[in-house]
Order: sequence, then C-alpha cells, then structure tokens
Amino acid sequence: MWINLLLILAGSVAGTYLATELAKRYETLRFQKVLECTLRIETFMEKRLDARGEGLHAKINNVVYRLDREEILLLRRIATMRNRLLQENAAKIHPAEFDDLCKRVRKLFRTKYGRTF
Repeated sequence: MWINLLLILAGSVAGTYLATELAKRYETLRFQKVLECTLRIETFMEKRLDARGEGLHAKINNVVYRLDREEILLLRRIATMRNRLLQENAAKIHPAEFDDLCKRVRKLFRTKYGRTF
C-alpha cells in the first residue's frame, strides 16, 4: 500500500515537472515567434520605406504618410501586442491572432510593394 502511494506521488511530481517544462518551452517559442515577426516587419520598413525610429510604433509614425489606414491599424496592433508581451509580466496574447495579423500585413505589403518580409 505504501509503495503504491509513493509511486502515485512520484508520478504526480514527475507529471508536474513535465508540464512546467512544456509550458516554459511553449512560452519561449511564443516569444521567439513574436520577436521574429516584428523584427522582419521593422527591417522591411527600414529598407523599403526608409523608416527611422526606435521600435515599431516610432517607425510607423515616421512613415505614416506612406501607409494605408488598414496597414497602420494592423501594424499598431502588432506593435502593441509585442510591447505588452515583452513589458507586462502577466500579459497574454493569442498566438493565432498574432499569426493572422502578421500574415495580413505580409499580404498587404506583398500586393503594394511586390515583395514581402
């Protein structure tokens, strides 16, 4: 009986450890995906639009006259989501929503500028 209880307890501890490690790995991948997408957008804006500034919001402000309203709204949403994720401890973003925003910006830029990031 005691052995069974110890096995159950050990399994519970191991399961908790595994769940914690998987959550950490998921968080790392989520941060990495957000950073990659926003870095690509910023680089594209610097090279193709000659955008200047620190951060995505500043770059948007610098070239706002060259962007459509829809592009501005999507880029602002991406920048805000990225800032919240990186600056607020308990901030949560929906990965599917973020991916959708990045795809929409990429599609808009591809149709307007012929290339994408």
